[in-house]
Amino acid sequence: MKLESTTEIKNANILIVDNNINNITELKSLIEDFSTVEFFQNPIDALNEIELKKYDLIILDVNMQELSGFKFVEKIRLGYQNLMTPILFLSSVTDSETIVKCYNFESASFMNRPLIPIIAKTQILNILKTEALKTSIDKEKENFVATLTHDLKSPINAEICALKQLLKNKPSNYNNEMLQELLNSAKYMKLITDNILCFYKQRNNGLSLNKEFVDFEELVSSSINDLKYLANDKNIKINFKHDKLKPNIKLDFLEIKRVINNLISNAIEYSYSNNKIDISLNLKNNKCVFEIRDYGIGIDTKNIKNIFEEYVSLAKQHKKTGFGLGLNICKKIIEQHNGQISINSKYGSGTSIKFSLPA
Repeated sequence: MKLESTTEIKNANILIVDNNINNITELKSLIEDFSTVEFFQNPIDALNEIELKKYDLIILDVNMQELSGFKFVEKIRLGYQNLMTPILFLSSVTDSETIVKCYNFESASFMNRPLIPIIAKTQILNILKTEALKTSIDKEKENFVATLTHDLKSPINAEICALKQLLKNKPSNYNNEMLQELLNSAKYMKLITDNILCFYKQRNNGLSLNKEFVDFEELVSSSINDLKYLANDKNIKINFKHDKLKPNIKLDFLEIKRVINNLISNAIEYSYSNNKIDISLNLKNNKCVFEIRDYGIGIDTKNIKNIFEEYVSLAKQHKKTGFGLGLNICKKIIEQHNGQISINSKYGSGTSIKFSLPA
């Protein structure tokens, strides 16, 4: 979709889902001069066809026979392509309960039937203009964040490489400790910058996965190896137990590694020194189940329910550094893999986080 000016929309990609072909024809006549229209009379057929397609606007009837408009939106919101696509609900039923339910969906609006052509066209154009401007602003923000994180990552990566090279020269014990501390800090900074960039990509574009078959055991082992120096710095032992049968799972290697790195890093950060972290990997009911448990600070019950939300961080309470993005990123990545993630914690006794992926 292009915003040619503040008053003109071109090439909008619009989906219409409605049982009534006459309603579809009426809508098409209003919008086809500034959009490409795809339509379905059966919402089930639409769901099967549009999974990997991105739309600028979805217009649908509330009361369809096979699947209500509300259920349809709930299902498409599970995918990343139309996670934030604007929705325009249409209905001849104008009771307050129905209208409020429409607006309760994020980025959704309502228009009643019968349509008044000039008003309907104006409302649709206004939705598209608002979305085009929002996309433009989001793109500028993402470009800024991408440039900033790239500029930060380059010197951080150079620092990591230099420190690793110095450590290969087997310095004295005193210098070795100093270099190792610097290396740990550099790796932590790299994790933070990666999280910030990932967060903005998820928010603005959705998460595009590059799936391949991966040896999950090796993936977890590599993450433990990446972060072992952070654990060693606090004299924390990481125990890793797994089934003998190696689970090869189709997933996005880099994104799941990001999840595991975040979870291990958090466990180390909030563990007491001279302690341990237990990690397990098992196959259960055609699912690969990863669990990490620390025996550290733990989380108060009142804070558990919001812990996966954006910018929710307990770092300041414990005089630590954090933006509250890590667990939110983990949740989104796991859900995009059709998996589930959960947390159990008790203040003063530690935290257990578990996620499962289809095997």
